[in-house]
Amino acid sequence: MEAFHHAGGAMHGVGWMSIPILIFVLVGVALAAYAVWMLRRTGASRGQETTTSSGPEAVLANRLATGEISADDYTQRIAVLRGNPPAGG
Repeated sequence: MEAFHHAGGAMHGVGWMSIPILIFVLVGVALAAYAVWMLRRTGASRGQETTTSSGPEAVLANRLATGEISADDYTQRIAVLRGNPPAGG
C-alpha cells in the first residue's frame, strides 16, 4: 500500500489515470451498442421487405407458386401489369 502513498498519504496518478481509461471503455461500449442496434435495425427492415411484399406482382407470384394460376396466365397478367398487354387481348 505504500507504493500509492505520496506527500502525506494522497494517491497521485491513480485517480487521473483511471478517468481516460473509463472514458475509453464507455465510448467503446457505446459504439458496440450502437453497432448492434444498427445491425438489428437494418436486418429487420430487410426482412420486412422480403417477407411482406404485397404488390400486385408479388401476389401473382404467390398465386403461381401455389398453383392457383398457370404459368401462361401468370405471364399474361404480368405483361398487363407492366403495360405490355398481349397482342390478342
